Amino acid sequence: MGSAVPATPTDGFVYGDGVPLHADFAEALYISMVTLSTAGYGDIVAAHPVLRLVVAFQAVTGFGLLTATVSWILQMYPALSRRRALAHELNLFGEAAGPEGVASLDPQHAAGLLESLARNVASVSIDLLSLHETYYFHEVELRGSLPATVAYAHRLASDAQGSENPDLRFAGRMLQASLDHLAEVLRGNFGHPGSTSSAVFDSYALHHKHRQQRETGHGIG
Repeated sequence: MGSAVPATPTDGFVYGDGVPLHADFAEALYISMVTLSTAGYGDIVAAHPVLRLVVAFQAVTGFGLLTATVSWILQMYPALSRRRALAHELNLFGEAAGPEGVASLDPQHAAGLLESLARNVASVSIDLLSLHETYYFHEVELRGSLPATVAYAHRLASDAQGSENPDLRFAGRMLQASLDHLAEVLRGNFGHPGSTSSAVFDSYALHHKHRQQRETGHGIG
């Protein structure tokens, strides 16, 4: 880089040859951003012992923030994908089963499908507890929106519990338990009112702007 030319003593930094000295806010911001990003161009280097420690600490902080941001993104998208996948699964179930729902299926087959839905609902509940911020992602498309489709899952659970088949009744209770836990998460962590799971889900759909679409017949719920 050439010979180093020391800056004024009060600045506490050494400037590289040809680098202009600007003792202002923009210069301080530039040094901080270069340090936080761990780019380390080397054109401006801390000379004072205390500043050297501060710069090193700032670089470690920047590396930690970068790592945390990448980790957050890597955890966020799988959680959102699981929620969208559950909504799509409920839509496909509704389209395939028709108005009769579980009554149109073989009880054993229906029980297996409902148990799978229960596991997926439980995964979404865990995602909301672990990654609160995923709640605030709103889906534009109705098919991928859990708030617009979760009421249908509640209806499936209710219908299954009225079945004469014991396996289907158990699957219905299992799905109902998962939905009740999801409602507890929505009530306790995100302030949705309602004494029943159904009321909580109505509030959930309203908050995500999908209640009207459901009520006018555009959704499966």
